[in-house]
Amino acid sequence: MVCQSLVSPQEFRWKDAKDYCSSLLLGGIKDWRLPSAIELVSLLDFTTENPTVDGSAFPVTPSRRFWSSSPFATVSEPAVSWCVDFGGGATTTFPLDSGLAVRCVHGAIPLPSQHYEIASGVVTDNATKLQWQQALGSSQMTFAEASAYCQSLNLNGSGWRLPSIKELQTIVDRKRVGPSIDPFVFSQTPGLVFWSSSPAAGGNPWGVHFGIYGVTVNKSTAPDFAVRCVR
Repeated sequence: MVCQSLVSPQEFRWKDAKDYCSSLLLGGIKDWRLPSAIELVSLLDFTTENPTVDGSAFPVTPSRRFWSSSPFATVSEPAVSWCVDFGGGATTTFPLDSGLAVRCVHGAIPLPSQHYEIASGVVTDNATKLQWQQALGSSQMTFAEASAYCQSLNLNGSGWRLPSIKELQTIVDRKRVGPSIDPFVFSQTPGLVFWSSSPAAGGNPWGVHFGIYGVTVNKSTAPDFAVRCVR
């Protein structure tokens, strides 16, 4: 995947953003496109903010929302698409007729991460090579309890941990809502916030709300939320 380093100062509506990338000629390269939501997420550096990105690799990145090519799931809200906020790192949806920033990408469109194999309660994602806990415990936990739970989990072996916010977003199914995850692979997943191990620059850990379309949220360590471990 090759990303545009410097971005246009212009803001674009979603359709215009796609047209801008498809017509871009940069460094002798054609065939640029608007990145998917998970491709944009891969650029985020959650240790910093304003902007939440490596400034040496992506200088002069504005602390603004950037369009992705990932459309919203529901037909009840067809006029929104996913975007990533490089001011703080949140992944949210936004109306298609709004003006947002654009960073184009070049390279083959990756296969979706939902290529799963299930064996003895463990889900293997063949795209990311991560293994996920399939069934969840009945209780919600504080951040500290969730971290300790994953570290002590013995499910076909050890090595389990809380996922990073980037890892957790790879199992979001943006074609579904309530919950935004593959129900055939991860059945009985509640529409709740799930903990990640990634702290925001302000200190609170990030989570993914699988009940609200898979948006990211930044929460205190005190409330009880759901947990799905990874290794």
